[in-house]
Amino acid sequence: MISILTYKSLLICSFLIAIFAEAKAIRIDPLIEKCPNKSVLADTSSMLYYSFEHQKTIKYQELLKETGLSYVNTCVGRSLILSLLNYEEGADYTWEGPHGFISKSAAVKFEKVQLNHDGIYTVNVVKDGEVVQGRIKLIVKPTPEAKINKERFNENEAIQLQAGDVYLDTKYEWRNIDKKVVSKSKDLWISPKKEGKYVYRLTVDKDGCKSSKDVEITVGNEAYKPAYNNVVDVLRHSNK
Repeated sequence: MISILTYKSLLICSFLIAIFAEAKAIRIDPLIEKCPNKSVLADTSSMLYYSFEHQKTIKYQELLKETGLSYVNTCVGRSLILSLLNYEEGADYTWEGPHGFISKSAAVKFEKVQLNHDGIYTVNVVKDGEVVQGRIKLIVKPTPEAKINKERFNENEAIQLQAGDVYLDTKYEWRNIDKKVVSKSKDLWISPKKEGKYVYRLTVDKDGCKSSKDVEITVGNEAYKPAYNNVVDVLRHSNK
C-alpha cells in the first residue's frame, strides 16, 4: 500500500509536471496563437485615444500622424513668426500649409493671426544636397470680446454690470477708475450712483486669450420704470 506521505508526494509532482508542461507549451507556441481573436491584435487602427488637444477621442492612425510635430499656440490678432534653425546662405526653403498656403521664405510671418491660419505647416530645407524637414502645428484660439449687457441706468436703481458673452471656463476681472480690482466674476454689482458717467475696465480671459475694454455707463435722472419679472408683478404695480 502507498503511504499517505508517498501519495501526497505523487500529487505534488504531478502538479509541478503539469505547470511545467503548460509553461513549455506557452514558450513554444506564439502568444498570438493563444488569442481567440488575432485580428484585434494585428490591426490597431480601430483603437481610440482621448486627445486633450482636440477634446475628443481620435483614432490611433490620427495620433501617429501628429508625432514629430512642434506645437505653437496663439490667439487671434497676435503677430507670429514660424521658423526653423537658421541654415544661413545657400539654403532653399519651401513651406506648405492650410488652404493651399505656399512660401519660399526662411520664416512665415503673420502680422495678425486669424482662425483660418490654424493647421499644420511643413517646411523642407535643401542645402548642399541634404534635405531637412520640419512640421509645426499652429493652434489659433479665438479672442473673447469684452462687452457688457447694459450701459444706461437710473439714479434710483442698483447697477448690475454683466459681461455680455456665452463663453465657458472664462475668467473675468473688473477694475474701477482707480484701477483697483472690484470683482472677479461675470457680474459687477454697484450701489446707486448720481447722474453722470462712470468708467470701468473689463478683462475677459479665455484659454489664455485676453481682451480688455474700458466700458462707460451713463446714470440718468429719468422717471424710474420698475422691471417686471412676471404677470403678477405687472398686476401688483397697476393697482397702486
